[in-house]
Amino acid sequence: MKPYLVHITDIFHPHGDPDDHFDLALAFALHKLGYLELGRVICDYPPEHRVGDPALCAVAQLNEITGSDVRACVSPSDPDRQAQLVLSVLQEAPRPVNFTVVGSTEHIAEAIRKEPELFAEKCAGIWLAAGSGIETPGGILEYNVRLHPTAYTTTLSAPCPVYWTPCYHTIVPGENLFEKGGEYGSVFCLEQREILPLLPPAVQKYFLYMLTRSEDPKYLRYLNLPVDTEALAFFGDKPRRLWSTPMLLSIAGIACETYEYLPVKLECSEGGHVSWTAADSDSDKQIFHIKNCDRQGDDSFDMTGSYREEMIGKLIEICGKM
Repeated sequence: MKPYLVHITDIFHPHGDPDDHFDLALAFALHKLGYLELGRVICDYPPEHRVGDPALCAVAQLNEITGSDVRACVSPSDPDRQAQLVLSVLQEAPRPVNFTVVGSTEHIAEAIRKEPELFAEKCAGIWLAAGSGIETPGGILEYNVRLHPTAYTTTLSAPCPVYWTPCYHTIVPGENLFEKGGEYGSVFCLEQREILPLLPPAVQKYFLYMLTRSEDPKYLRYLNLPVDTEALAFFGDKPRRLWSTPMLLSIAGIACETYEYLPVKLECSEGGHVSWTAADSDSDKQIFHIKNCDRQGDDSFDMTGSYREEMIGKLIEICGKM
C-alpha cells in the first residue's frame, strides 16, 4: 500500500526561499509516479516578515502539470484552529499519515499536545526538517527552531515515529552566521542549471514563475507560454540550498546509498536545544546521517560529495518524469 503523505510547508509567493518549491515539485512527482499518495498540502499562515502569502498557485500549477487533484489549504492564524486542522487530517485519512514538516512546527505541536493518543494511533511518522544535528556551544539555533523553540521540541517528543532531519550538521558562533554541512546535516547545494534545463518545459515554467516573482495573475495560463530562456539562463547560475529531499525519497521507499536514518534517544529542552545518543533499533526516534561523508568543505554552500551528487541525480530522474 502506498505511503500517505501530508506536506506541511512554508511556501509563499513571492517566495521566502525557493527550496519549498523544489520540495513541493518532488512530492508531486512522487505522487504522479505512484510512489506515494499526496493527500494534502498545508501551507503555513504567513508571519509578518514574509512578503508573500501562501503559494496556493504553486499547488494549482503542479496539479495541472501532473494531472492530479491534490487538496491544499492554508493553516489558520489561530493556534487552536491550526491544531484542529491537523487533527481532522489525521482522523479523516484513509490510512496512517506521514507528515513532512518543512516550515513551522507550531500547528503540529499544538495538535500533539491536544490529542497525543491520536498521533500514537494514526501517525506513521513525522519527518521534520529543522535544527542542527550537533549543537556547538555558543552557536545560534537554526531558523525553523528559532521560530517556535517549544513547538520544535514538542514535535521531536511526539508519541509516534519521528524522523529528525537536521538542516545542518552544526551552526558555529561568530560575528556572522556560519551554517556547516556534515554527516548529520541534510543540506546540499547546487547551481540551478544542474537541474532546471533538464526538466520538462512545463516544470521549468513552474519554477520560473516562482523565481521571477511573477506578478502575472494568470498563473495557470503562464504554463502555456514559451519558456523564458533568458530567465532560465540567469537563474541557472544561482546557487540553491536544499534540505528536505532525503525525507521525501525515504517516505517513497526509494533506495539511496549515501544516507540513512539511525535510531537515537533524544533529550529536548523547552528552549529548543536537543542532544542525542545512539539507541537500540526499536527506538521510534531516528536521525538523518550521511554515510562516509566525503565533502571537501564544511560550509553549507559546498558543492562536493557523493551525497550531493546522488540527491541531484534523484531530483532529475524523478522530476524529469512529471
